[in-house]
Amino acid sequence: KHDTEANWNKALNFIPKAGELIIYDIDENYNYSRFKIGDGVRTVNNLEFLLDTQYILHNSNTLS
Repeated sequence: KHDTEANWNKALNFIPKAGELIIYDIDENYNYSRFKIGDGVRTVNNLEFLLDTQYILHNSNTLS
């Protein structure tokens, strides 16, 4: 799923499924897309952004 940060901030009760990719589209504050991966437990606003490939590789054993 993808949307702007402004719209994701309104998604207070949305819990992405485990492994679901959440994309924050380019907007007036960021000139690049940002990503989160759902864990099936936390709401989208309580998930951390994936900052770089090191994070993904280090945590790949917990992703589905």
